[in-house]
Amino acid sequence: MQPPAKRSRERVRIQGRRPRGSRGDAGDTKQESTGRFEVQVNLPKSLRPLFVQDWELVTLEKKLCNLPAKITVDAILSEYATFPLNCRTRDKRYAVCGLVAMVKEYFNVILSTQLLYDFERPQYAELVVSYPSCQMSQLYGGAHLLRLFQKLGPMFTCTPLDDSSLTVLLSHLQDFLEYLASSPSLLFIDADDYELASEEYLEVAI
Repeated sequence: MQPPAKRSRERVRIQGRRPRGSRGDAGDTKQESTGRFEVQVNLPKSLRPLFVQDWELVTLEKKLCNLPAKITVDAILSEYATFPLNCRTRDKRYAVCGLVAMVKEYFNVILSTQLLYDFERPQYAELVVSYPSCQMSQLYGGAHLLRLFQKLGPMFTCTPLDDSSLTVLLSHLQDFLEYLASSPSLLFIDADDYELASEEYLEVAI
């Protein structure tokens, strides 16, 4: 995980593919010889302070999320899947269920390699031993789900989906982000849910 970057734009923006080397709101990008396209997923303004707070608590204050989380990623996604606006039509329910399944799969696959700060890796190793039959989405919560969104753009860039299918996917992802942005408390990220690492842990982690 990289430190959160400061952004000057304040509107919600999820962009579809565009050729690398074109100029958009995010600034310049470099053209690659593969001719691939770039997808950008940007956090809504109301969620960015949570992302920054999480980074500061873990990397600067040497605190750890209390795990298993009180409200897990699975619980957050399940709540979204049953949100009344997502149940109005069969097509909408189908699309939301597909998005939820995709987010959960990405989360479980990449958490150990891309969603953890180095300081958190000993804690992850302990969880794997303590909960060998659990998926990571059953143990981690909103803070780590928020980190996933930072990684989705590059992953979508490499997806085999055609542009039309990707546009639909990004539209549903935007709905999910706006749902979270409308009430950031849905992520259940609170500074009180972090605790200072023990001296024994610090000896291992640092």
